[in-house]
Amino acid sequence: MKLFIILAALLGSLLASAMADGGSLDLTLINLLPTKREAAIRASSEKRLQTQTSPIAEGYYAYNESLAEMIKTLVSTYYGPGPGAMKVEDVDPMIERMYDLENNRQDALNPTGEWQGSAASIDVPRRISADLEALIVEMVQAITRRDRAFDMQQWKQKWERAAVNAKSGG
Repeated sequence: MKLFIILAALLGSLLASAMADGGSLDLTLINLLPTKREAAIRASSEKRLQTQTSPIAEGYYAYNESLAEMIKTLVSTYYGPGPGAMKVEDVDPMIERMYDLENNRQDALNPTGEWQGSAASIDVPRRISADLEALIVEMVQAITRRDRAFDMQQWKQKWERAAVNAKSGG
């Protein structure tokens, strides 16, 4: 998680330097993210609510793909062309490394090497979901840091409410 905080801070500083001229951002896409999150949760929830682990994992992987698309949209819309700025083509390899890290973490937490049960197969994609959600929030914070008109707390509430609405059908 610390890696993602550092990444978001780095990306934020790059964006801040790009906005140093006082330019205003069109935040339309950022404001649509909670709605996209709600739709993604709903689209994957049927599988994630199954009792067998294979469809549950498929649901998490589908949700993670939706989150990856949100990250790509943020990068393609709000990140500059600077040599240190994240590019859309950096997103998939970053997420692959996240999966590798979580798989290695899971192995490290299993000193006996014994099979941990079928439910263990959903731990990694579930953790990646949480990391990607947190990364999106951090990216939005970084992008909007200099925009005094943007209410980050209100946006976060909408982001969290989207998950509640999707799960409750509201």
